[in-house]
Amino acid sequence: MDWVAGDSTIVWNHQHVAGQKSNPTVHQKSPDTCLERSCGGLSTKIHGTTDALGNPTELLLSAGERADIRFARDLVGEQRPKFFIADNGYDADYFLEWLKEQSIKPVIPAWKCCKEPREIDMNLYADRNTVERFWNRLKQLD
Repeated sequence: MDWVAGDSTIVWNHQHVAGQKSNPTVHQKSPDTCLERSCGGLSTKIHGTTDALGNPTELLLSAGERADIRFARDLVGEQRPKFFIADNGYDADYFLEWLKEQSIKPVIPAWKCCKEPREIDMNLYADRNTVERFWNRLKQLD
């Protein structure tokens, strides 16, 4: 596999998804649930990667307010692409080091507040739109 692109999206859930009020899986933030209550309501976050054709290669669920970087290693998993393309939500030194140990070149822009900006291949980064288009297609399904 030449490259994979990673990103995540939030899905808002109907209030009745939580079940009855005494349901401990939602109201006590159990690690087993993929629902999280925030000021906007109940949400779930879907983390995923796509290949060059926009086909999903990995999908993970988490509670709605979890950071993308927490699931980055699980997303890459056993795929072993040459490049991993993602937005700056995946910009963490420990993850970038892990990618290099796996012989995967990161195509992840640095945060604007970084003192030393990272050079990336902007043509390859432009292909990140495949994962964005995948999320758009997924959200249009009924």
